[in-house]
Amino acid sequence: MTHQLQYLQFADQIIVMNNGNIEQKGTFDELQALGLDFMKLVKATDTKSKEAESRQIDIERQISMKAETRDDNDNSPVEMQEAMAKGRVSGGMLLAYFKASKKPAMIALMMLIFLVLQIVSSGSDYFIAFWVNVESSSWLDTGNSTQVFQWEGPLSRDSMIYIYSAMIVALILLWQFQSIVYYTVCMWSSVNLHSNMFRSILRATMYFYSTNPAGRILNR
Repeated sequence: MTHQLQYLQFADQIIVMNNGNIEQKGTFDELQALGLDFMKLVKATDTKSKEAESRQIDIERQISMKAETRDDNDNSPVEMQEAMAKGRVSGGMLLAYFKASKKPAMIALMMLIFLVLQIVSSGSDYFIAFWVNVESSSWLDTGNSTQVFQWEGPLSRDSMIYIYSAMIVALILLWQFQSIVYYTVCMWSSVNLHSNMFRSILRATMYFYSTNPAGRILNR
């Protein structure tokens, strides 16, 4: 005896009773062929059962979606703020940049050229000051409000001109050579640093891409 009409189709034999009397009995298919009124109840019950199941599925789906959304909101990665610093570049940073070139011989040559260029530049300034002092002291008073020029330098005047000209030419050549060496070292450093960064980007986890915008990655 049951009120769960949706299970009637699985029963081996069905007995329909009304007010204590047996009205009909048989299998589900036989009773369905007879067109008894309880079949309308079965259909209505089936419809209601399917609607109830559908509503239950919808409710469970909505609850699941809300839970997933809440979990996503709780676990979603937060975009990281880009770090910024102000001030002068430290010597350690410059040293690390030049070391990235992986060319110690070129770095030593670059530093040597910087040193020689500074010595020649300072030497030319000192030499021109010395030359001016020699020129000034070479004018002698004769006692009658006139002056006579008499060269008193350790070198001849032509030698001073040649030496100073050689210094200027050396400064120009050293400056050009310094620029080439410095550019080469910086280029190697930049290429190696870019290769290291690109290699790190390719091996980064997905969390890195979730917390850093694509525009920032491309710009940096």
